[in-house]
Amino acid sequence: MPLTALGVIPARLASTRFPAKPLAPILGRPMIFWVIDAVLACKKINHVCVATDDLGIKKVVQDYGCSAVMTSSDHLSGSDRVWEAAKDQNFDIVVNIQGDEPLLRPQLLELLVSAFDNQPNLKVATLSQKTTRSDLDDKNKVKVLTDRAGHAIYFSRFPIPFSRIDSAAVLADPKTSWVGTHVGLYAYRKSFLGQYVECGVTEFETAESLEQLRVLWMGERMKVIPVPTALDGLLYGVDRPEDIKVVEDILKVSLKI
Repeated sequence: MPLTALGVIPARLASTRFPAKPLAPILGRPMIFWVIDAVLACKKINHVCVATDDLGIKKVVQDYGCSAVMTSSDHLSGSDRVWEAAKDQNFDIVVNIQGDEPLLRPQLLELLVSAFDNQPNLKVATLSQKTTRSDLDDKNKVKVLTDRAGHAIYFSRFPIPFSRIDSAAVLADPKTSWVGTHVGLYAYRKSFLGQYVECGVTEFETAESLEQLRVLWMGERMKVIPVPTALDGLLYGVDRPEDIKVVEDILKVSLKI
């Protein structure tokens, strides 16, 4: 029997850098609509819902025709919010989809969910794209190292692998496939997501301010799937108001507006 997948988009109104970000207009439409459309277009996701702590976001989403679930305002992370929305729903896989990725492509979600096909022992998967020299030194870009089977060894905001000689030379080597720039999408087997949230915040993840390190601290494997070259570098997350114009310019080109 095929696995069933639930896509959950955590969306909160409060944000220190960008208040009301999910509803910020992009080409005249709330940002979260662009994300919802990408999830709905994914053939591997059976249902999508927005998990929010704001009645205004809930109404906007429901008026758009998408399911929305009210969740606690006290959650420390998006994963906690996703789990509250997913725990009573009957799906095999739960996908945590960032609501600030308006350039998300459904093909990326299909790659993520497909990782679980015929892999009964796989508990969590994520994506990575090719690391550039500028990514390596950018602490806003999370780097991931993988083993030969494509499982995460470590994530860091700092340059990894560190080279005493020349990190750029490491990246320039065409055989370097074991370092990538992390794409913040996650798919969990539902039973494992519950264990992950129950584990709580660890010192390990706090040190780097990277929640995904909790999986490694728990001693579990995380599959890291490289984004195909044709889709590499297409994502552009919205962190600040000035990012909106960048995204709009990209969309105008792709949509030929």
